Amino acid sequence: MRFLPRESEIIFFIFSFQDISKYMNFKSAVLYLESLKSYEDLRKFKYSEDFFDLKRLKNFLSCVDYEKLRYIHVAGSKGKGTTCRLVSDYLRAKNFKVGLFISPHIFSVTERISVNGVSISENAFGRYVAEVKRLVEKNGSYITYFEALFVIALMWFLEKKVDYVVLEVGLGGRLDATNIIRPIVSALTFVEKEHTDILGNSLTKILKEKLGIRKKGVPLVVGIQKPFVYRIIYEIVKGWSKVFFAGGVEFASSGYSKSLTENSLLAFCVLKILLKKVDVDVFLKIVGGFKMAGRFDVREITGKTIVFDIAHTPASIKNLDEALKRVFVGKKFIFLVSVMKDKNVKSMLKNILKNADKIVFTSSHSQRGFSGKELLKIAGGIFSYGDASYHEDPIMAFKSSLKSLKDDQILVVTGSNFLVSTILKFLVR
Repeated sequence: MRFLPRESEIIFFIFSFQDISKYMNFKSAVLYLESLKSYEDLRKFKYSEDFFDLKRLKNFLSCVDYEKLRYIHVAGSKGKGTTCRLVSDYLRAKNFKVGLFISPHIFSVTERISVNGVSISENAFGRYVAEVKRLVEKNGSYITYFEALFVIALMWFLEKKVDYVVLEVGLGGRLDATNIIRPIVSALTFVEKEHTDILGNSLTKILKEKLGIRKKGVPLVVGIQKPFVYRIIYEIVKGWSKVFFAGGVEFASSGYSKSLTENSLLAFCVLKILLKKVDVDVFLKIVGGFKMAGRFDVREITGKTIVFDIAHTPASIKNLDEALKRVFVGKKFIFLVSVMKDKNVKSMLKNILKNADKIVFTSSHSQRGFSGKELLKIAGGIFSYGDASYHEDPIMAFKSSLKSLKDDQILVVTGSNFLVSTILKFLVR
């Protein structure tokens, strides 16, 4: 029997111990990240170079060779996540290795960072959070929650040696952490008024912020917009080179929802510029089988149908209403709704109330969100609405709504990703 380890085993043990010393378990990693400043949890803050300093982030990443990666960069008000996924899924289908960075997450923060459809593991996530923490402490640096996640994503994509990285902008564009990169293609999804107290109170200001991802010489693809938004965009991009507008008839008779059709057109145009040629049959198969948690996410629970959708702008709510009528013909809709204070709440509620047989308001974010009582009051100010109520606890509101749901009714949970995430996590725990 051998009691003493060989020299090679001692060396291996030392390396293993060093690795463990840099490791942080997943729970500790999440707690550390949550200790960082998160603008996702704040309603109002100063949106300027003083707080969103991209030079600071570049300095933080000076030891990370992120510039060698090839990026597709996507900004906009709605449809960013769907567009990113469609582009990523097609590239995967063509045997490319693809990194995807999106937000927000529904179940776990690891969902935001994936390679070929597989989220970063909790072990790898903990390892990279530990590395971020080490760099912060070593250099006396300042980093935000979103920036830290972006840094982790870049490190992971470099380690996995991906062919392409598809990046979703977090907020705005010009000052977003993701804007430190130079992409090979940029894209702008549907734009409407949102985050007006942060990005500006006019569409011109908002568009200038979102179009701030544009880099000279890099193709920019503009997705489907409302006519008056196109006019503003034309004025802003006048004189720019390599600006393209998504369009065509490839999906005109596909039968998909309006929002998926529009996002598909944009994704298709991005891919055509990127690859020169796109296999339409493969692309349509991807669109036809498209599913994403919280995006017209239909689930059967105790024999009842629930639709979860993170629609949080007037246009996305309108698209949701149209999809509900098309998919669930003859059904009545009970809405469970929560809305953040930086959204166009009156226009959102007008679109919801047009299609609601009953509506229950709730709260899903103590700092950024309206209370259920506040939403009920706002709805009453729009026009007299009979069957409406509120319950501040979102889980109790959901349980009550589900219990009272009749056979001819569909429960729709919408208005905020925070609400959808809260309910879905409750259901799968």
